[in-house]
Amino acid sequence: MVTKGTVGRVVSGMRHPFMVILTVAFLLQFGLGMQRTVWNNFLVEDIQLEPDQVGYVESVREIPGLLTAALAAATVGFAKGVLSGLCVLLVSLGLVMYAASTGLAAIIVATLTYSVGFHLFYPLQTAQTLELANHGEKGAKLGRLNSVVVAASLASMGFVYLLSGALSYRQFLVFAALVAAVGAVVSLAWGQKREADTRKKVVFRLAYMPYYVLTFLGGSRRQMFNTFATFSLVRVYGMPVQHMAALLLASNVVSLVTRPAMGKLVDVLGERRILMLNYAVVSVILLAYARLSNLTLLYVLYVLDTAMVGFDVAVSTYLDKIAPQADMAPTLAMGSTVNHISGVLIPTIGGLLWAGFGHSATFLAGATIAVATLLYVVLLLKPAEVHLRSIQA
Repeated sequence: MVTKGTVGRVVSGMRHPFMVILTVAFLLQFGLGMQRTVWNNFLVEDIQLEPDQVGYVESVREIPGLLTAALAAATVGFAKGVLSGLCVLLVSLGLVMYAASTGLAAIIVATLTYSVGFHLFYPLQTAQTLELANHGEKGAKLGRLNSVVVAASLASMGFVYLLSGALSYRQFLVFAALVAAVGAVVSLAWGQKREADTRKKVVFRLAYMPYYVLTFLGGSRRQMFNTFATFSLVRVYGMPVQHMAALLLASNVVSLVTRPAMGKLVDVLGERRILMLNYAVVSVILLAYARLSNLTLLYVLYVLDTAMVGFDVAVSTYLDKIAPQADMAPTLAMGSTVNHISGVLIPTIGGLLWAGFGHSATFLAGATIAVATLLYVVLLLKPAEVHLRSIQA
């Protein structure tokens, strides 16, 4: 039997704090991977939500993201490991509540619970990783973290694929909650041995405006695709859960292989070039989802979009180049708040566009956002080193 003392001894044996971060990330993402794999089928087949209701749920999920900066400020003084553990514990509780849900109202309450923990955990994890990375390997370190996250998702989706005939959607959600809870225990056991956090409460500076803009626009385009791409495959094309699991498995295999290299590529080529490539590709992907109906091609493009997420680390490494280390955690938290302004609005707008004009309108709107981001990067974004010199001048 695994006890708290056993977990404490295992965690104490991890010589480097980054190994603890990777372990917690793996366990959390294994649970979330199961939830994501069954999510759309659970909503359509079990809860029987309509497209506009799915948009409402996703908007609600992003509301705690608006409070990330406030929550981060309120928790200053907590050891980072303790705070991370409490966040993961909230995610676990939300997953259990999903399993017990019978309608839209219950789904919304569970979503709020899960989302508070997740949105506070994510910028904290990124800040911890950047803090531990040496100069010149920031992107590579985030790439390694992302590869572990992908490996966890891959394992969880394989688990769902193999047991989809034996377990119900609700049973998968309960199991996901248990795995995430183990991650919470690991983080808490490690965090109790660390010094208290010394983060600043809130940081919002005009000098970091490129980071805020990229975060807002990138979050907007990602919401359009993440919320509605797999939903359209289920709702429009009747994709069964086994095929969904296989698609997510394939996309995660590709991401597992490519994300460490993508992180290194950011370090080598610089953020501006990488972001130009990223948004040129995702613009085409969103246009294809609006206009094409060839399922094989849509599957391939979904896998490609998932792989392109690996380039998102460029936004964090850009901030790391223009901001001092003391500003990183609170600025990442503020960036999460900025990001979730779009996160609250975009899913609802996308759902209303779908309800009024069909699914093509939703993806055309997403493509428009991606093109706008590409234009911002090409025309207005300075290389990080140039921007830093302008700040210091």
